[in-house]
Amino acid sequence: MRVKDKYLNPFEQAEIANFDDEEYSKYEESLKTYRDLKNSFDTAREEGREEGRREGREEGRREGGKEEKITIAGKLKRQKVPPEIISQSTGLRIEEIEKGLDNFSHCESMLRLCYAREKTGISGVHTFRKRNSA
Repeated sequence: MRVKDKYLNPFEQAEIANFDDEEYSKYEESLKTYRDLKNSFDTAREEGREEGRREGREEGRREGGKEEKITIAGKLKRQKVPPEIISQSTGLRIEEIEKGLDNFSHCESMLRLCYAREKTGISGVHTFRKRNSA
């Protein structure tokens, strides 16, 4: 007895029911090949996604670690620690320290400005957009 495939519509089921033994064997073999390939592709896709997630987590850790080092470098710089010692302590190159501190100082300034405007009730969004749209 041939098994009904629940994914086929009644017309397809009727057509398959009329297959002779040779046609039905070819159909079953074709179906098995299709399912094997689909499972292979699905497994490969899932493995690829997992690899991408793993790489993303690793990259995030590296970036987060670097940001943390730059933050520490900024704190050391404010305590007047020489860049050479900061470089030895954090593992950052002196160029990275200077560049990171420029960005750090800019962000710190923007935060101070936002807090000051928040306290006074002045919205700084329009001022910030005008200044940066030029």
